[in-house]
Amino acid sequence: MLSLLGSTPVVSLNALTSRLTTLRDGPHGRPEINVKLESTNPGWSVKARPAVNMLHEAELRGDINPNTVIVESSSGNTAIAMAMVSAMKGYRFKPVVDVKMPQAKLDLLRVFGAEVELVGDPNVPPDEQDMVELKKERRATVQRLVRELGSDAYSPNQYQNPDNAGAHVLSTGPELLEQLGGEIDAIILPISTGGQLNGIGRFIKEHVPSCLLVGTEPIGSTILQKFEGSYYNAGSGLDYAPVPVEAMVADGLVDEAWAVPDDASFKTSRVLAKTTGALLGPTTGMQVFAALALALERPELKSIAVIGCDDGRAYVPDMMAAQRADELDTVEELEADLHAFNAARRSLERPPHATAVGWEQSAATAAKA
Repeated sequence: MLSLLGSTPVVSLNALTSRLTTLRDGPHGRPEINVKLESTNPGWSVKARPAVNMLHEAELRGDINPNTVIVESSSGNTAIAMAMVSAMKGYRFKPVVDVKMPQAKLDLLRVFGAEVELVGDPNVPPDEQDMVELKKERRATVQRLVRELGSDAYSPNQYQNPDNAGAHVLSTGPELLEQLGGEIDAIILPISTGGQLNGIGRFIKEHVPSCLLVGTEPIGSTILQKFEGSYYNAGSGLDYAPVPVEAMVADGLVDEAWAVPDDASFKTSRVLAKTTGALLGPTTGMQVFAALALALERPELKSIAVIGCDDGRAYVPDMMAAQRADELDTVEELEADLHAFNAARRSLERPPHATAVGWEQSAATAAKA
């Protein structure tokens, strides 16, 4: 199974972009948006790569033995990948997850034999529970379990572990660069744990310094944005900046940080399914929304790359619940939303000495309104 990891395909979104009537031709024609389909990995997500790498490197260091209990906080995909690998290798695995995780993903964890630690109140509807507080509770639960298990516990801690980003430096970044013939004018990545940002992003920026790197997070997440509020797109948001994200910002490798409303992320995922046949989750929807907005604003960009984080089937109930009664999920509706988002971002003039990261926050609030 593990030999099937990587070498994931890239699909063009021309079937969607060709229907955007206001997308202008640049000097190279219309911008082309390509999505790397990480859903074809074992474990069905991009997180399979760092999960395998983090556990492999821990084995080499002697941090894991047959009696080890692996403990990790996750919004879903890392936990599923670690559950899969732990099942193959015979390790006990305790994923700490919250009530906003789709039921299909909770079931997957249990199918793989994971001993699920669920935080949040199961008697309160998930959409009424605050994502920030749930993530704080997850972190506290990991610390408690590690204390209780003592020397038998090992927490990979994807939020600080360099082997998270290292997996993408070893494989995802090089694959993407080769598949696109070395031509990437812009790349959109979720900010999240910083694994993709500091792995794929750093690799691409080192090989194509002119590439524009845009980090995305949902409105309400406060990794690089400063807005308080709740969000549902759990896999791409946090209430603090993990070490890998801080490193990218300190090195000046994040050109811009955008906050995308949850409804835009879910809607983009639904429209993608209708127009391209690619059923992808809301984190990918968030990135594609940003990529489309960028293409409309910067038609001179020839090639825009996006990572298709995972398979969308587990999110279908959430996708449909997020659809308003008056939404038809047409390309025309999406195009109008994209222009409204760009107009909100342009409505605020960037201060003369403002850094790229952090300035977008006011525009994001306007876009949400």
